[in-house]
Amino acid sequence: MSGWMRIAGLACVFSIAAACCLAGDGGTYTAEGVVLGPDGQAVGGARIGLYLIGGETRFAKELTTGRDGRYAFSVPAGTANDAYGLIVAHKEGLAWNCLRWLKISDLPIDIRLPRPEILAGTVVDEQARPIAGAKVSLHTLASSSVRFHYVPRQLAKELFTTETDYEGRFRFATLSADWRTEFLVEASGYGTISSQDLPDHLYTSYTPGQPDIQFVLRPEATVRGRVVSETDGKPLSGITVQIGRTWTALGHDFESTVSDRAGAFSFGAIPEGDYWVGAATSYVPDANWVGSPFAIQTKAGDATEIIELKLTRGGMFEVKVVDRQGAAVADAWLTVFRREGRGIAQGRSNAEGLFRTRLPAGSYELIEVGKRGYHTNQSYLFFDLEHGQTIHRELTLKKAEGITGIVTDENGRPVSGVQMTLMPGPADDVVTDKQGRFVMTWTQWRDKWEGAPNKEYELIAVDLAGSRAGAVVLSDEPGAIRVVLKPAVHVTGTVVDGQGKPIAGAVVFFWLRGTMWGMNLSRYKRTATDRSGRFRFGPIHPDRACELSIHAKGYEKVKREIRTPAQADRPFDLGRIKLMTKPVNNGQ
Repeated sequence: MSGWMRIAGLACVFSIAAACCLAGDGGTYTAEGVVLGPDGQAVGGARIGLYLIGGETRFAKELTTGRDGRYAFSVPAGTANDAYGLIVAHKEGLAWNCLRWLKISDLPIDIRLPRPEILAGTVVDEQARPIAGAKVSLHTLASSSVRFHYVPRQLAKELFTTETDYEGRFRFATLSADWRTEFLVEASGYGTISSQDLPDHLYTSYTPGQPDIQFVLRPEATVRGRVVSETDGKPLSGITVQIGRTWTALGHDFESTVSDRAGAFSFGAIPEGDYWVGAATSYVPDANWVGSPFAIQTKAGDATEIIELKLTRGGMFEVKVVDRQGAAVADAWLTVFRREGRGIAQGRSNAEGLFRTRLPAGSYELIEVGKRGYHTNQSYLFFDLEHGQTIHRELTLKKAEGITGIVTDENGRPVSGVQMTLMPGPADDVVTDKQGRFVMTWTQWRDKWEGAPNKEYELIAVDLAGSRAGAVVLSDEPGAIRVVLKPAVHVTGTVVDGQGKPIAGAVVFFWLRGTMWGMNLSRYKRTATDRSGRFRFGPIHPDRACELSIHAKGYEKVKREIRTPAQADRPFDLGRIKLMTKPVNNGQ
C-alpha cells in the first residue's frame, strides 16, 4: 500500500505536539483555491488533507472537492511560530501534490495535479536473488521546483510505503516527474539501507519515470554492549542508547534502544559502515547519566561487541531564553557543541523559556539559538563545566522584522504563485497570493567569528510558471517591498566523457551566488543529465554570478563559475562540458 491510501489512518499515527497546537487569538487564517488538472481544468472529487507540522506532525483536516474543484481550510491564528501547514491533494489517475502553508496570512492559491509517472525497481541480495516482502519507503520527498515543496522525512515514509512482490519488485505510481526522493529499504535479516548513505549517493538522483532502480541488501550487522557507571563500574538500566552515522550520534531518525537490568543493549538490522554509539542527551533534559559518543565499524553479517559505554553524572547547563521585554520564549531551538567541534546535545526551551541539559565535564559552546520569527545579536556562549556543577545563562531573542510586499510584472500587474526566498537564511519560503502579495519574517543570524563582515540580505523571487525572476536587497528597515519580475534565463549544457560521448545520469548542482551566500536552485539540490547528457536549470536571474558543479561515478568532478547573460531572449547554453576519467587506484 502506498500514496494516498495511508493518509486516512495517519490521525492515529501521529501524536499532537505542543509546538503544533495553534493557540487562537480570536482570528483565523484561511487557505483556499481550486484543484486543477494537467490541462488547467477544475478537478472534482479530489481528496485534500491538511497536516500541521512542527516539533511533530499531526493530521488535522480532510475534505473532498466538488465539481468546481474548490477547497478551503481555516485554522485559528496562533502564536506557535515554528508550526506550518502542509496541504496535500490527490485524485485517482492524477499525480499527488502538496502545498506548504506558513499560516502567517491567508493563502489563496490553486493546486495543480500533473500526470503521474512510475517510480519502480527491485530489491535483491548479494547474489542478485530477489527479496520478497522487503519494505520500501520514500524517506524524503522534495520538489525540483525552486526551493519550495518539501515533505518531512517521517511523513513521506508514512504516506509512501510499499512491499516488494515475490520477484522483489516495488512500484509507486502517484508522483509526478517534478519530485525527487530518497529511499529507505528494510527486510528481515538484512541491514537497513537509506539511499542517501550509499557510497554512490553523490552520483545518484531518483525521480518518477525511473522504472529500473535496484537496491542490494547485505546481511545485517548486530551491535551489542553494556552501560556502566564510570565511577564504580556498576550496570545502568533504563538508559536510552542511540546509534547513528554522524559524529554526533545524537540526531533525528537515529536508532535507539534502552539498556536492560544488566545494563545490556543491542541493535540489529545495521548495515556495514562507520557509526557512533552514545547515550542520548538530546531531547532528554532530565537524564541522570551522560557520556560522550564513540566510534565503531560494522561488517555485514558480523556482530560488533562494545565492551562498555561508561556514563557519568556530569553537570547541568541551563539557559533562560527571553525576549527584549524579559518575557520567556518557548520552543527556541538550542544546540551545544564540545569546544573541539563535536556535537553533544540539542533541545528546545520549555514554556518558561528554560533549556536544561546534563553534560559530561568539559569545555563547550552554545552554537545555535533560534526560533522562527526571532533572531539574536548576542555572541556565542562558551563555558567550562565541572562534575556536579550547574551553569546558568540567559539569552535575549529579538522579534524579527515582518516583511510584506507585492510582486508585479514590468507593467505593474500583480503576479500570483511566485516563490519568495530570503537569503541568507534561516527563513521559510513563501508564495504570493492571487493579488501578488506576500508576508514573511526576516530572521537574521550572527557569525560565530569576530570581525566577520556584515551580511547583505536579498529577497529572491522566482516565477516558475512565467519563467521570470526578480530580486531586492533589503535595507535595515525594509517596510513594504515591491519586487518587479523580468524575463529569466535558462542555463543548459551537455556533459560528455573524454571521447565526446554523452554521460547520462551525471549529477549537476547549480547555485545562485550573493554576498557571502549561495542559494541552490533546486530544493532537492541536484538534477541529473538525461540520456543525451543534457541538463537544464531555470528560471535564473539575468546578469548574476552562479556556480556549477558536476559529478559522475568514475569521473573527476568539474566546477565552474559563470555569469548569466543580461538578456533572456534565448537559453544560455554552456556547450559540451568534458569529464575526465578518474585514475584507477587499485586499492593502493
